Amino acid sequence: MASRLISLDRRRLLARALALSAAPTLSRVAAAAAIVNPPALLENEAGGYRILPAGTVFCGGAIPVSGHEIVHALVSPWVPLKDGYGFIQSYLKSIGRPVQALCGMELRSPQQMTFEAFRAFNAPYIEQLTKWDLMLGRYSAVCRTNVVPARDAPKEPSLHAFSYCVPSNYQGITFCISGTADIDQRGKVVAEGDVSPAGMKQRLQYCVDVITERLAELEVLTPLLELEQWQVVEVGFQVGAPFDRTWSCHEESSEPCWACRGCRAREAAFTQSGKADPMRVVRKL
Repeated sequence: MASRLISLDRRRLLARALALSAAPTLSRVAAAAAIVNPPALLENEAGGYRILPAGTVFCGGAIPVSGHEIVHALVSPWVPLKDGYGFIQSYLKSIGRPVQALCGMELRSPQQMTFEAFRAFNAPYIEQLTKWDLMLGRYSAVCRTNVVPARDAPKEPSLHAFSYCVPSNYQGITFCISGTADIDQRGKVVAEGDVSPAGMKQRLQYCVDVITERLAELEVLTPLLELEQWQVVEVGFQVGAPFDRTWSCHEESSEPCWACRGCRAREAAFTQSGKADPMRVVRKL
């Protein structure tokens, strides 16, 4: 297990861009903050972060306490979830961090599950978090995302990535947030049965609104959501953002493919801004 490749910290936010953003840019998050009664964040003292409580399976999001940052680690190849628990614990131990530093799990599943199957799947997961002291009262301290790949799906539930908190002098903003499904607070599928462009847009908007609300509750400002991608590139160069350590590729690889939708959009953004992509320089492509 120790020989598996872990690719760390690819997705640092363009944190210093906040200083360049005008007030109107923050309108969407500010509006969300105004209508939400933010719950108290719970602190995982042993892990060095605070969470937005949500339920027993996952938390809404996590932010580090002062003097810490959250690191994102991709696992390649994926590890079956049943082995992934031990892999995470061994890795954190190897870098001198307690297992309570774990704050995010990204899973890949072979197929969609019924509500009943999903509850059965979650039972041993919650049991593992309990063993690791990663339940704060009745709330999970770990963000989670479940994805069923459209192709090359695993034969069994697998660990794709995880996030953890470490002591750090980094002055930017790092955080972790759980994915969300197109299921509303009543447990109903949004626009159920409607696969038209309008129906899919309604589902997407619901998910964006949920994530935006969570970010507001975590007091994480997201002005870049209001910008075109080429404008993000412009702002990034103004503040010295580490573009050589950012990631746009949708493929599960240690190198960008430069052919998927994410890579093409990135290339178009840099071209439109008239800037050279530092990632291509670093990768010598």
